[in-house]
Amino acid sequence: MKHLNKKDLSVEEQVLWNLVGELWDCSMNRDFQTIKKYIHQNYRGWDSNMLLPHDRKYVIQSIADPAIHLLEYKLDPIGISVYDHLVGIVNYRYSAQISDQMKNIRAIKGRCTEVYLHRNSKWMLIGVHGGSDPLKVISAAEIY
Repeated sequence: MKHLNKKDLSVEEQVLWNLVGELWDCSMNRDFQTIKKYIHQNYRGWDSNMLLPHDRKYVIQSIADPAIHLLEYKLDPIGISVYDHLVGIVNYRYSAQISDQMKNIRAIKGRCTEVYLHRNSKWMLIGVHGGSDPLKVISAAEIY
């Protein structure tokens, strides 16, 4: 599947894609109250680097983790589909810089599929699958 041209999105798809960016902005700005409003009570996600799926409580705690701070990000939409104005699926790649408690900055990249339910004129995140790509070591000799 090739990258999407955002100009080719329907109004409904564009609204959904804008929400994805808004939620990343909320994470970067540590606006957890807004994020909570968009995560469905029965949310279910599965990070590809985790053994088991997680629930709403886990995802909110992980986003609010004071040890990790999202500094910047870039999103690249790959696919957006809306079904009967009720369910939306967004596939995208991301790259980001995060810092830890020691102020170390790490670049990450990965892929994500988010599933949304449209209810009461609002999109709610009901599921996520994806995660960071494995780190690839080109040459570690210079580290030692």
